[in-house]
Amino acid sequence: MPRAKQLQRARGDDEAAAPLDAAFKLLDALPVPVFFKSRDGRYLRVNRAWEEFFGIRGESFIGKRVADLYPQDPAIAEKHAAMDRELYAGPGRQSYEITVRACDGKLCDTIYYKATYHDARGEIAGLIGTIVDITARKSAEGALRESEERYRRTFELAGSGLAQVGLDGRFVRVNRRLCEMFGYREAELVGMSVKDLSHPEDRDAVDERRRKLVAGEVDTLRAEKRYLRKDGTTVWVHVAIAMERDAAGRPLYAISVLDDITARKQAEDALLESEARYRSTFELAGSGIAHIGLDRKFIRVNRRLCEILGYPEHELIGMTGRQISHPDDLEVINTQRKRLYAGEIDHVHVEKRYLRKDGSTVWVAFSMVLERDAEGRPFYEIAIFDDITERKRAERALRESEERFRSLTQLSSDWYWEQDDSFALRFMSQRMGEKTGLAAAAFIGRKRWDQPALNLTDEDWARHRAQLERHEPFRDFEMERPNPAGGTRWVSVTGEPLYDENGRFRGYRGVGSDITQRKQAEAALRRAHDEVAKKAEELQRSNAELEQFAYVASHDLQEPLRMVSSYTQLLAKRYKDQLPADAQEFMHFTVDGAARMKQLIEDLLAYSRVGTKGKELVPVPLEASLKRALTNLRAALQESGAEVTADALPTVDADEVQLAQVFQNLIGNALKFRGKEVPRIHVGAAEEAGEWHLSIADNGIGIEPQYFERIFMLFQRLHAMGEYPGTGIGLAICKKVAERHGGRIWVTSTPGAGSTFHFTLPKKEFP
Repeated sequence: MPRAKQLQRARGDDEAAAPLDAAFKLLDALPVPVFFKSRDGRYLRVNRAWEEFFGIRGESFIGKRVADLYPQDPAIAEKHAAMDRELYAGPGRQSYEITVRACDGKLCDTIYYKATYHDARGEIAGLIGTIVDITARKSAEGALRESEERYRRTFELAGSGLAQVGLDGRFVRVNRRLCEMFGYREAELVGMSVKDLSHPEDRDAVDERRRKLVAGEVDTLRAEKRYLRKDGTTVWVHVAIAMERDAAGRPLYAISVLDDITARKQAEDALLESEARYRSTFELAGSGIAHIGLDRKFIRVNRRLCEILGYPEHELIGMTGRQISHPDDLEVINTQRKRLYAGEIDHVHVEKRYLRKDGSTVWVAFSMVLERDAEGRPFYEIAIFDDITERKRAERALRESEERFRSLTQLSSDWYWEQDDSFALRFMSQRMGEKTGLAAAAFIGRKRWDQPALNLTDEDWARHRAQLERHEPFRDFEMERPNPAGGTRWVSVTGEPLYDENGRFRGYRGVGSDITQRKQAEAALRRAHDEVAKKAEELQRSNAELEQFAYVASHDLQEPLRMVSSYTQLLAKRYKDQLPADAQEFMHFTVDGAARMKQLIEDLLAYSRVGTKGKELVPVPLEASLKRALTNLRAALQESGAEVTADALPTVDADEVQLAQVFQNLIGNALKFRGKEVPRIHVGAAEEAGEWHLSIADNGIGIEPQYFERIFMLFQRLHAMGEYPGTGIGLAICKKVAERHGGRIWVTSTPGAGSTFHFTLPKKEFP
């Protein structure tokens, strides 16, 4: 039955043939696919656009179902059938997106529009549908998203400072580089006026051109101007500005690209000074320099070039480089020289040989640029000659060394290995088997993780693989391998990535070591360490008891010593005239000895109190401790005329009294052991690796290196009592205070030139 009749019967309207024929002609003229289906899902009519879309003649498809349209894609057919059922369940219109397979076999993104139609009795007779191909739109939407993502990444990662600036002249959006350039955080820059950042002298420099940019009279604006960083320093910037506009051409915001040209500006300023020094630099340069005319003859040469080539200046002038080139290198430069003159390259760089005046050969790294006049015409050549003869000899020696390398690896106590770019082992020197008893053949062609290692988990291997995939060097990667002969062997490997001359990754090379004995020793050491830790704990307890004993003993000795001293002085006072001279001298010795004993006891008591009577560590400005020490030493400072200077000192967690004692002892020693000059003492402070390094430097008599450790021990003196007073306990107290505060103390000194005492204190951040 003809298609028109089928459609008429479906509509119950055989008399409508003429109008339907006209409608079908109109449908055939439509550029979008159109189809009719009966209530039972059979196709009644399709237009030419449908035939072209699916590559099927409509006449052959009438009466078939949607499943016949997608024999290879039943899921697509079922989706259409389900949507048909949904439409019949709720008659009216329907649209949905679906991917279908078109005539060329490619999948197309489409939108199906469907609507039910009724027969003469008012019953639903079928549906009419049309297909809109949105593949291009989907592709464009994806491309747009990708483009927007690229823009975002480019904006954030750009090497130039990027900004979107509103019409009010304030930053709307800034990238990381711009924040670095101006020294502000992003939150501070956004909303800030560009003029507020501009240098006062450049604040209005681009106002007129910006007005033209906004008005559309110019497309872009470029300028060099100064800005002020957050810290007040000046930065020179090259700024390029373009205006973003809406579809109607109205300005929306400005896009600014800013590049820091401070270094270039500084270089330009330095250029003038550089040109003034040019002549002396030319003559004194460590490289040979020459000006060469367009006829290839030397116009001007410096002293170094004469030395390299062995000619005096007057002989070189007028000669050509070709005359003194090695016969095998006559054409080395010519090809590049032609390209230089043609403007294809901006410089020539080659390595070639020349013949010196005495006939010997010299290797030279030759670099040349072309000086041009104002019109760009070649003017003369500037050439640099560097003698690389020794380097060439070294390279030749290196090649010979590399030829010997492989045999040498066989003699090494370690072994050499190589991996390819997929990390499979491709070479292993025979020392590996000799040292470990493991067969090298079992590893060749396999990756390191293909063999079991008893000490490594899957996570350990994953981290190692990731490191290799990042092409990072690695050191001391340790593996415990089962030994076929019994037991295990510990192996340590170290490797570095290999690249060819084009920079392409070629694999890894490295060395391996048998560390079984070391691992066994480490296990033994750990056992020994546990024993040492126990003994250290016992020693710490013993030291605490000893400190307590020293405190009690020194305190209890004070009373009988005072009695001896008091009664001895009383005897000397009452019976001075009755005693003979030698008895009076003995009395003097007794009183003096009691006084020194008293000082020793007091110093011992002070030493014991460092650990037992110290105050809680609290934030203390070191200036306060230094001031307290200088106050205590005021008389000695005035008597010696000493000059004491100090850096700015930090605030630390400390016992202020004990630190004052350290300063007092160290500065007091500088006054005591002074030379003939007026004492000059400097207190220094520097931050180093999470701690404060403090120093007290003097210009005194100095200390011999062999005594650097001894002076910090209890009662250790380097001089006789009559020569320099003291008990020899002051530096021991300083050492104990430093250690109580978590630091250390040491001395550097040059005899006759002074000493510097150093001590450290932990650094801590305070609110």
